[in-house]
This record gives sequence, structure tokens and C-alpha cells, in this order.
Amino acid sequence: MDRVKTIALTARYNFSKWLSNPRYLAILLLIVGFLINVYGPIRTFTNITKISATPFSFPYLMSDWYINMIIFFGVIFILCDAPFIDPQQPYVMIRTGKTAWANGQILYIFLTSAVYFLAITLLTILLLMPQVTFVNEWGKIWGTLAQTTAGEQFGVQLNISYLIMLHYSPLEALFYSLTISILAAFLLGLLMFILNLVTSHHYVGIIAAFAIDFLPAFSRNRVPALQYLSPTSWANLTAIDMDGTTMLPSFLYVYLFLFICISIMIFYINFTVKRIDYNVQPVI
Repeated sequence: MDRVKTIALTARYNFSKWLSNPRYLAILLLIVGFLINVYGPIRTFTNITKISATPFSFPYLMSDWYINMIIFFGVIFILCDAPFIDPQQPYVMIRTGKTAWANGQILYIFLTSAVYFLAITLLTILLLMPQVTFVNEWGKIWGTLAQTTAGEQFGVQLNISYLIMLHYSPLEALFYSLTISILAAFLLGLLMFILNLVTSHHYVGIIAAFAIDFLPAFSRNRVPALQYLSPTSWANLTAIDMDGTTMLPSFLYVYLFLFICISIMIFYINFTVKRIDYNVQPVI
């Protein structure tokens, strides 16, 4: 129990730094501003038609590769300085022990990934208020935008995929897209943790994470095999085999890949952390 408490306190210490580091506020403002720009035309459309939208636009948000990439940029910038070494961390490590400290960082990365995407999901709802109706249906707004060109008249940028409507209920689509997004962000955070840990240079982890985030731009049309190695693209449900008739990765493959890679990384961090001396890095 004391070990669990120590891990939790280590993660909480990292969250406490959010208020004092302007990087987090800058990322928040950039993402909010970006989503306001994306949802402005949809809000106008709902106001003019006097029809409320249902709160399930997150899967559509992640189905646009450009928007998907920008959103993952945000969480990469939040986690880019993993393992979050600052002048206070050596003292934290002395009190907690290296293994407990490392697991506290891992917990922080997971919670940050979850908070980030849950906050974006909430924001997609708030940006359409008060024209939102809470029912487990896709509704007329998303159906119209998916099946007609009405969105073009209002400058709607969001790619509303009718395939998602056909194959998933709103809650199913939200669950799959949200959980895959969180796990993919968790994986990227752990990757940056490991690379920054073993190289002592923040830029190595950032470059690797950005490279993975750019994969969706190449995987579909240029190098199809990359679809099996592109975790951020799987937040886009149209990049996953829906009915067993395509060469796209299946849900079983996606979740197994994510869980296995995450487990290996956690094991590697716990195995390696005791053998590495830490240098204090400048705060990003």
C-alpha cells in the first residue's frame, strides 16, 4: 500500500507543475483555438437548422488524418520531456527509490494521456452547446453532413465518415476511438521516456514520436504496410478492418499490438531504471 501511495504521489507531483510551466497553458490554448476553428462551421450549421447534434463527434474528429496528427502533436508536446527530470526530481528519487519513481512517471504518462483525450472529448461537446441532445443516436446533423454536401456550404472541415455510422453505434465508436487514442498516446509517452532516458537528450524521443505521428500521412496510399505499425492512425476507425473484408488491421491486432508494446516498454523501464544515472535537464 505504501508503494502504491508513493507511485501516486510521484505522479501527482508532476501534475502540480502544470500551473507553473507556461508550456502546458500554451498547448491548451492552441488545441482549444484549433478545435474552435474546426467546430465553428458545425455550430453555425446547427444554429441555422435549429437541429441539435448528438455528442459523438470525437470519432469523426480522429478520422481526419490532419486533425488526428495535430491532436497527437498536443499530447507529444505535453509528454516530450519524459522522464520529467528537473532540479527537484533527484530528491524525489532518493525518497521513493528509482523503481517507484519510474512507475510514478509511467502512471503520470497514462493519466495525462487519459485526461488529455477525455478533455478533448468534453470540449467537442461544449463547443456545440446548447445545440446538443444526449441520446445514443447519430442524429440528423451527423447523418446530413455524412451523406450530403451541406457541410461544404458552411465550410465544415470535419470529415464525417458514413462508414462509421454504418458499422458502429455512437457509444461503440466513441469507446473504440477514445481508448485507442489514449493507449496510442500512452505508447508514445513511454517511447519518449525510454529514448530520453537512455540518450539523455529530449530531442531523440520527440523526433521518434513525431515520426510515428506522421505515419498516417504515408501509410494509406504510399506504403500500405505501415498501417500495421501506425498506432496514431488506429484512432481513425476507418483505418481498422470493420467487417473482415479488407487488408486493414483488425481490432484484435490493434489492441494486442498496443498492450504488448506498452507492457514491453514498462518492463524495460523497470529493468533499466536502476542502472542509469540521471542528469538534470533544462525545463522545456
